[in-house]
Amino acid sequence: GTETAKCACGEFLNRTEENSALGHSFGENNAKCAVCGIANPNYVTPVKATVTADSTTAFVDENVSISVAGDYLLYKATAQKDGMFSFYTTGDIDTYGYLLPSSDLNTNNSIMENDDDGEETNCRIDYFASEGETVYFAVKYYSSSKVDDPFNVHIDFKESYVDSGVVYLKDIDANTKKDIYCVKGYKFNTPTDVTILSKINGIPVTYIAESAFEDCEYLTSVTIPDSVKEVYNYAFCNCINLKTVTLGEGINFI
Repeated sequence: GTETAKCACGEFLNRTEENSALGHSFGENNAKCAVCGIANPNYVTPVKATVTADSTTAFVDENVSISVAGDYLLYKATAQKDGMFSFYTTGDIDTYGYLLPSSDLNTNNSIMENDDDGEETNCRIDYFASEGETVYFAVKYYSSSKVDDPFNVHIDFKESYVDSGVVYLKDIDANTKKDIYCVKGYKFNTPTDVTILSKINGIPVTYIAESAFEDCEYLTSVTIPDSVKEVYNYAFCNCINLKTVTLGEGINFI
């Protein structure tokens, strides 16, 4: 019922069995046999970089590439405070990303995954992490045959603050370079009247991010303070039970 075959590297195996017999030239934790190219079943992708995030963090690994077709790069990220990680790539190369728990680095068991973030090339994953939580970002080429084309890997982190079910993220004003907060999302699941904070620990809340309350069926009313200057696209899209919006006097962009 089986047929014995000999591959180019000299290893004998049965065609009906898994290609996990000993004898291939895997070397020290290589992804494939150096002679015949068969996959190493015991290969573990090494961590390329470790990011420890505290408050506002912006990490970039420039001009990285993958030399083995089908392999991926692995990054470890730990949050020292509650906040949101943004894992993404930039460049002209089509990438695919996975977010993995620290307990299981198999991409088949990812927490989240993303193809192109809507722009047909670069992947992006946003993830709220708790203080002390460690996750891994695995990124590969979208094409399983592509190798050696450079792209950039980014890991951003913004500290979060939650008040009455509203999630705020710490940011930096592009013009003044000072700390600010934005409204990023929500965590409530019952009918709620929201009053957005004007300041958090003395730091102003200046904008409502894109899609912050999108599809929130529980939002019934919202009061926006004078400190908020901008409300971005889809911030309240499809909030089917939103009846009342009170705008502050500081808004100059909706």
